[in-house]
Amino acid sequence: MQEWREEDLFRALSRQTILAGFNEDKITALAFWKAELFLSLIQNIIPYAPQSEEVKHTLEVLAIIAHTHLCQTLYISRELIHPATAKALGYLPGDYFPPELNTFAVTNFLRKYGLMPEEVFFKPNF
Repeated sequence: MQEWREEDLFRALSRQTILAGFNEDKITALAFWKAELFLSLIQNIIPYAPQSEEVKHTLEVLAIIAHTHLCQTLYISRELIHPATAKALGYLPGDYFPPELNTFAVTNFLRKYGLMPEEVFFKPNF
């Protein structure tokens, strides 16, 4: 069994961008996401509950944060969100490419993380 030192934990966490949701002193949600080339991808949300209010709130906060990082589009895997929730929050199917996005760049960005456009939803111009 590997023993984790404090600096090991910080090094591991620095490889991820994490958003933590708190209620008083307790963590209620964690969201892991990546941002590069003006695109961002939500990689995981814990606890996993695709239609919960906590997920909706987490996605709204992530959209604000992605916007402040100058991201043009926020992507999320279809496995992490219910289609009705995605639609209600303004997400579109990933296989639709708005004219302002470079389809080659988007496809390469998603492939880098093991996804194809038809496996995600995206929120443009947030």
